[in-house]
Amino acid sequence: MTVCMTCGTDSDDAFTVTWEGRTAAFDCIECLATMVAPICAHCGCRILGHSLVVDGGRYCCPHCAQATRTGDRPRSPLTVGRWRFGNTDGNSSG
Repeated sequence: MTVCMTCGTDSDDAFTVTWEGRTAAFDCIECLATMVAPICAHCGCRILGHSLVVDGGRYCCPHCAQATRTGDRPRSPLTVGRWRFGNTDGNSSG
């Protein structure tokens, strides 16, 4: 059996993905998205659909892109310490 990199579940249904030169095993799409989906530069949510790229920043929606330009702060605090694909030390930088 293979252990999911995100949740640690030991599963017969796990699959492996190679992304940016790293390979990891996951037991479901939710765990994969937690590791791979980009994060909105303004609100910190996972972007699961098409993103909006403005001035080099990736945003989940036009509101977040505009709010960043005007200096508005997100309504909820950024989620820090999220895992990034292949990085389990809590550093979300990549």
